[in-house]
Amino acid sequence: MAFGLGAAGYLALRVEPPLWGVALLAGLAAAAAALAVRGPAPRALGIVLLLTTFAAAGLLAGKVRSDAVAAPILADDRALASVEGFVVDVVSPGGGRGAAADRPDGDRRPAAGRNA
Repeated sequence: MAFGLGAAGYLALRVEPPLWGVALLAGLAAAAAALAVRGPAPRALGIVLLLTTFAAAGLLAGKVRSDAVAAPILADDRALASVEGFVVDVVSPGGGRGAAADRPDGDRRPAAGRNA
């Protein structure tokens, strides 16, 4: 549960933390938990630090996953593009789809599926 709370905490952050900072936090939490569990610290402190370590690991997992699936971001200097087609179907408002278009050459397959 603490791991999931850490991952959810990552999603709730307002700014993107650097990977090294999140990894450092997880490493420090793990070191503190290991010292508390093996040392003369009270058992409750060890449990709290262990749960904190799992939360930090969830935060780290969220950051690593976010970096792994990051998509390119469009630059501000977007170019205009022309799209041609015929409207073949219009779904009623609130239907969630909008309009379906057909290609001007009548070929309904995507451009990648045509043999040129």
